[in-house]
Amino acid sequence: AAFAVVKAIKSVAATGRTVVCTIHQPSKLLFNMFDSLLLLVKGGKVVYFGELGENSSALVKYFEGAPGVTPMKPKLNPATWMLDVLNEGTDFPEYYKKSDLAKDAETKLRSMRQVPASDGTGSDIEQGLPPKRMRPRKKRQPRYSQPAGVQLKELLQKFTLTYWRSPQYNYVRFVLMLLVAIILGLAFLQVDTTNQTGMFQAISAQFIALVFLGIMSMNQVMALITTERAVFYRERAVNTYSSALYGLVLGIVELPYLAFSSCVFSFIFYWLVGLNHNWGWFFFWVLVFFLYMMFATFLGVMLVIVMPSQAVAQMIGSAYSVLMILTCGFTIPAPKIPIWWKWFYWVNPLGYALNAMLSSQFHCEGEGWQGCPQVVLVDAITLKSTKKTVWGYLQPTYGVNYDLLWLWVGAVLIAIIILRAVTLYGLKFICHLKR
Repeated sequence: AAFAVVKAIKSVAATGRTVVCTIHQPSKLLFNMFDSLLLLVKGGKVVYFGELGENSSALVKYFEGAPGVTPMKPKLNPATWMLDVLNEGTDFPEYYKKSDLAKDAETKLRSMRQVPASDGTGSDIEQGLPPKRMRPRKKRQPRYSQPAGVQLKELLQKFTLTYWRSPQYNYVRFVLMLLVAIILGLAFLQVDTTNQTGMFQAISAQFIALVFLGIMSMNQVMALITTERAVFYRERAVNTYSSALYGLVLGIVELPYLAFSSCVFSFIFYWLVGLNHNWGWFFFWVLVFFLYMMFATFLGVMLVIVMPSQAVAQMIGSAYSVLMILTCGFTIPAPKIPIWWKWFYWVNPLGYALNAMLSSQFHCEGEGWQGCPQVVLVDAITLKSTKKTVWGYLQPTYGVNYDLLWLWVGAVLIAIIILRAVTLYGLKFICHLKR
């Protein structure tokens, strides 16, 4: 096993890279595979720093030249003999300082650093150095070993394989979306929006779909990102790739799975419930649902990156979800939200998505609102029934606004962008590694 490791390291060194190893009681075969040796004794004092030579001949010759050293016997392991020699009483640190080996090492180091001699006397020319204006400037080393294009390609391949090999995440997500679509669709099968109860059911079905699947998406992604975060910390420490590109790819790789599962869910749920039969509004509904699932998923990613643990991330995510549910304009109708919570209604992505969905499904205006769907309303006290258009009831009751339809969609997009920005900041500057 040790031979295989050293052989692999040797092949790395053959590419021009410098490899530094510490070894403990190596065999003769392994010891002779190394090119150079830095040998230290107690106190960090150098006793040998130079080439080993073929079959450690340079090392053996050096130590045999020291006074009082017993010559090495044939077939003896140079590493073992070297350690025995150090115990024979000779002051090897002092012997090394006076040796030609130390002078050669100092000369090489000085020429590599391109600085004047340690005594600081004489001009650059007298010391054999070129004038300062003629010395080559040090090139700034790139932070990453590979350009951005290569990093992006490798990260895309890495995460594509990671997601493909994570059926417990993607397969379960798809199956749950399929089951929820069927269950909700059958529970609210072809609701009749011409009465107050049916209209409320149609609104409730869309609200439940957003809330349940949003929380599910947020919690599901946390386990996967928690595992990836530990690997990312190690790779970030050695500048394997850019944190920004890592965060970018982390978002890109989610999109195909989110798009596919959102389309499957929407197609089943939408037509089972019997929402607006206009195909244009169907595709708009799919867009809004997809954007909100993206928001919920990226919220889970952001919380795992920023928070110290998955447990804390889930706790914060749950508290935030409760606030969104309470102030989205449905649990408490928008006009009746307490003034001290009204501000949260205007920064609530769940409210944005729900407003966009309801506006697209129930909006109907025209001259006298003729031809618009009517709803029968029953007064709970007097039991008198009145007729209103669905939109005429919905707009003042829940505060939805069709004129702001695309503003709601844009607001969800802005919320997604903010989450991505916070995630990128966390990837670059936050580290919760305990060791």
